[in-house]
Order: sequence, then structure tokens, then C-alpha cells
Amino acid sequence: MTYVVGIDGGGTKTEAAVADVTGRILGAGAAGPSNHLSVGLEAAVGSIREAVRAATAAAGLSEVVCEVLCAGLAGVGRESDRMAMRPAIERLGLSR
Repeated sequence: MTYVVGIDGGGTKTEAAVADVTGRILGAGAAGPSNHLSVGLEAAVGSIREAVRAATAAAGLSEVVCEVLCAGLAGVGRESDRMAMRPAIERLGLSR
């Protein structure tokens, strides 16, 4: 099955959802903050990982590799911040 993962990450919490390609949400999860400017890159990526794992479990899946990953993240307004965060998220291995 093809999956879509959405991430909403901010200074107080991170929410993630796993959906099918029709947009039906299969599972949702939450974790701590993911603004790397306030908690650091490692902690921010850890929160993203935890939220996606929770959403994956809520969807009844053991793992998810998605076709599309969309992340709205606080603290990545500058190109230099995006250049730091993007490879860190890619290393999570969530997308093809």
C-alpha cells in the first residue's frame, strides 16, 4: 500500500498522521517539540521520529515507507535551517 505522512512540528509538540493516497487518515500520533532552534537538531528529529512511530502504530502498521512526506516545521524559515533539517529527516528512512 502507498502511504502519505504529514508532520506538524512546533515549539511545544509534534503531531504526525499516516494516510492512504485518498487522504483517509489511518493513524495519528504526537510527541514533544521539534523546533530545532529551541531544542536542538537531535531532539527535534527524535520528536519527529516518535510522532511518526506513534502514528504508524495507531494505523496498525509495524513500519511505514511513504511516497509523500510533508512537514510543516517551526524554525526552518531560513535556507540554512532547511539545509540542516532536511538531511536529518531523510536519514529517518521514511520516504522512498
